[in-house]
Amino acid sequence: MSNKKNILLSIVIPVYNLENYIEDCLNSLVEQITENVEIIIINDGSIDKSEIICQKYCSKYPYIKYIYQQNAGVSNARNNGLNLAKGKYIQFVDGDDCLLPNSIPNILNKIKLNNPDIIVGDYIKFYNDINFIKDKKNQKIIFKIENSIYPQNVISLTDNNLFNPSLWCNIFKTDIIKNNNIRFVESVKYTEDLDFCLQTFFACKKVNILTNKLYAYRQSRNGSATSIVSEKRVIDNLNFVKKWYDFYKNATIDEQIKNYLINFIAYEYSIVYGLLFLSDKSTFSKMYSEIYEYRWLLKYNQSKKVKIVSIIYHIIGFKNTGKLLAQFIKTKNR
Repeated sequence: MSNKKNILLSIVIPVYNLENYIEDCLNSLVEQITENVEIIIINDGSIDKSEIICQKYCSKYPYIKYIYQQNAGVSNARNNGLNLAKGKYIQFVDGDDCLLPNSIPNILNKIKLNNPDIIVGDYIKFYNDINFIKDKKNQKIIFKIENSIYPQNVISLTDNNLFNPSLWCNIFKTDIIKNNNIRFVESVKYTEDLDFCLQTFFACKKVNILTNKLYAYRQSRNGSATSIVSEKRVIDNLNFVKKWYDFYKNATIDEQIKNYLINFIAYEYSIVYGLLFLSDKSTFSKMYSEIYEYRWLLKYNQSKKVKIVSIIYHIIGFKNTGKLLAQFIKTKNR
């Protein structure tokens, strides 16, 4: 294993009570690591057997660092992992998910050859067994994106449905994050990863793309989602919409990217719209008027999902549409 000065990739894994999943995650990593990689496990106060499992891997693999902290939330754990990272690039992996075969060698190859600001990947969803099907992307499109810089590369990413704001599908140049003081907002429990990704994308100029899927995203590890949404979740999601709408209004960025952004914000509004109708009576009463005031965002409906919501809203009204959205969200994982 190379010394710390040669670490190209730091993989940060926050862990909280994942004794049934963390071995699968770590096995998917160590099976493909040969050099230039460190794994940083931040145990965020787990009270199950996660610590025993993580320490076993730490003692076996010298490139794994294990840190225990009192429970402070996933954003705090990720920030602490970011502070400890020695790698030129950083990736965040959730401890109940896995990396797909050859992902790390493919990432390292991109780093060595092209030195991009961000490497964009893709994912599959799985429940227990991972059924991985390779899907090679269009090489001509990739060549075009990788040989252009912002804003043309982001425009091409979006036009070709390759833009992925999921935290764990992207590998970031560490200096981009640190030099722009980008951190996870620890007061935010929901949307903190999405916010981090958007901040980083606007700081990046050079993009590379992985041709095969990178990540396996575990679904419903504790059964179906709860039918009641917390007030905190509604507030965080609405604040995300408001924050990025303010950015949209004031940003001096390419007009085509501004158009993508406002349509993305409208999509996120449709999420909080549905969450409102999954919340309890108290949260519904507190948040209804403010969320209702932002319904005009539905006119930005380049997304098929937002277009459907917009059409239904104009036919059956705000409340009835919200009830339908709530039922849809209950049956889907975001």
